[in-house]
Formats: sequence, C-alpha cells, structure tokens
Amino acid sequence: MARKKKELDRFDSTAKRDVPIVVKLLSVIFSAVVLSVAGVTALSLNIFSSGFRDATDEDLMNFSQGLDMTLKDWRSTLESDVMMLSNRPDISPMINSSNAHDLNAIVGCVNGTLCVDVLAFTDSFGKIISGEGVSSGENISSVSSVQSALRGIAGYSFDEIGKTGYSMIATAPVRYQGKVAGTVVAAYSLINGNIVNQVAKSYSAACTIFKGYMRVSSTLGDKYIGTSLDNTTITDAVIKDGNEYHGTNIDELVAQIKAAMKEQNDGSQQISEALAHMNASTQKVQEASKEMSQRNEKIMNEIKVLKDSTAHMQEGMNEMSSGADRINETGTALAAISGDVQGAINKIGSQIDLFKTE
Repeated sequence: MARKKKELDRFDSTAKRDVPIVVKLLSVIFSAVVLSVAGVTALSLNIFSSGFRDATDEDLMNFSQGLDMTLKDWRSTLESDVMMLSNRPDISPMINSSNAHDLNAIVGCVNGTLCVDVLAFTDSFGKIISGEGVSSGENISSVSSVQSALRGIAGYSFDEIGKTGYSMIATAPVRYQGKVAGTVVAAYSLINGNIVNQVAKSYSAACTIFKGYMRVSSTLGDKYIGTSLDNTTITDAVIKDGNEYHGTNIDELVAQIKAAMKEQNDGSQQISEALAHMNASTQKVQEASKEMSQRNEKIMNEIKVLKDSTAHMQEGMNEMSSGADRINETGTALAAISGDVQGAINKIGSQIDLFKTE
C-alpha cells in the first residue's frame, strides 16, 4: 500500500526546515580551509626531509651551473659583437667626426641581426653619438666597462645603462689614426624578465637577479623587486667574499610557512564568525516565523468566529423572511374573510329592509 504523502502545514511550528544554501556553502569552505591548513603543515614537514633536501640541492647545483653557462654565453656573444663592430674600417671615421646619421643607419641594420637590448657608439668622452636603448647625447662614462674601453681596453661589466637599466654590458674601443676616438657598446637587459624566465623554464626553479643586495628581477613576483637580501650568511659568502653559496634559507622558509598558516587560521576564524552570525540570523528568522505562524493562527480563528456569526445572522434573516411571507398570506386571507363578512352584512341588511312597514 502506497504511503500517503503528508500535506505541508505552514502553521506547524515543529516542521523540519531545510538548511539555507549559504550555510551549506560556508560549511564546505570551512572544511576546505581546515584541510588546506593540514596540507600546508604536512608539506612543511616533508620539505625538511633529508631525501628531499638532497635531491633539491643537486637540482640547484645543476641549475647554478646552467645559469653560469647562459651568462657566459651572453658575455661571449656581446664581446664578439662589439669587437666585430670596432674593427670595421668605416666606423672609426664616423665616430671621429660624430656622424650620427650614418651611425644610425649602421645601428638599425646591425641590430636587426644581433638583437641586443642596447647598441650604441660613443665619442672619446663617453657621450652617445647614436644608438638604441639609450638616448642620443647621454653620457655613459660612469659605466665601468666604458671607462675601460676609453682607456683602450675592451671589457664587460654589470651596470645601469640608459633607459634599459641594469644590464650585462660589453664595450670595445674604436681607434682612429692610433688613438681612441670612442667606443662600441652592446648590452643585454637583466631586468626585463628574459633571463629569469628562460632559466625558470629550462630548470623549473625560481630565479632572482640582485644588484648588490637589492632584487632587480625575479620569478617570485613584482612585490619582491626593490627589496633587499638580509641573510648575512649569503651576502658575506657571495658579495663580500666573491664565492658561490649553496645552502638552505630555513628561517625564511619557516617564516613563510608560519605566515601562510596564520593567514589560513585567520581565514578559518573569520569563517567561523560568519557561520555563528549566520546561525544566529537563522534562529531569529525561525523565531519570527514561529511568531508569525501563531499570529496567523489567531487571525484564522477570528475569521472562523466571524464566519459562524455571519451564518447565524443569515439564518435569522431567512427566518424573518419566512415570517413576513406568512404574515402577508394571513393578511390576504383576512382581507378575503372581511370581504365575505361585508357581503353577508349587506345581504342581512337587504333582508331586514323587507320587513319594514309604512
């Protein structure tokens, strides 16, 4: 026998109500946050396992060697480019006479092949005659490799140059009639993201370039650009002593993990407060609904009383109508009887008249 479906009673204060969808969603989010905190904790423990650290150290060694090879290749390419141009016999008289027009034509033609970020010619004072990546008339004699070239020695350096910024720069002297008439300068930018992205893609590792202690390019994100390295162990080994450094920055990693866990905990706390607020709001809604149901029930009772009173009144009016009909019928009957009586009286009167004597 099929079970009879229970009809919904909107005045039933004990009826079960569905949990609001927002509460369900917040519960799911809260559970996800808790699980993510547990995941971060488990990950932080795995990071420090000896096997993982050994494998990571080996990968970083390979990465370091690969990056060193890349930079050496860049340096070799730049040095070859500037030496080739400095030995062209048509360039030295152009530099000696500061022929910007013809030098511009050479820069445009040659850099279409070389594809360097900076290619320029300077006079004997280090002032730009013509170039790309720098402004004409700009003096770059403060660049250490330019200073070396003006003294007649080709070289390279890591310096700020023009609008290109921090770069790997190669410079070669240009001689005219035995004297240094100017220089050829070529550079690859170290801050446009090309090298760090290339290295990260090739070795699947984070890469950051420092100018001294300051980060100037990084795959970690723009928020790190301009910040300084404050780990004295690394700075002493690399910047002060000029050595390679291989190790782990445990304190910073732990701090990052703690910060992430704190952020997760704060988020969990906020969600808990939101759930509590939602629960309180739901309770208030339920109480208001119950009160409304009680009021509706009272109104319905009053409507029922009014309906019963109206029915009694209708019955009374129907009885009054029936009584009026009976009275009307009685009046008609009385009128008929009165007519008959009057007729009888008239008849008696005529009979009496027969007995009158003169």
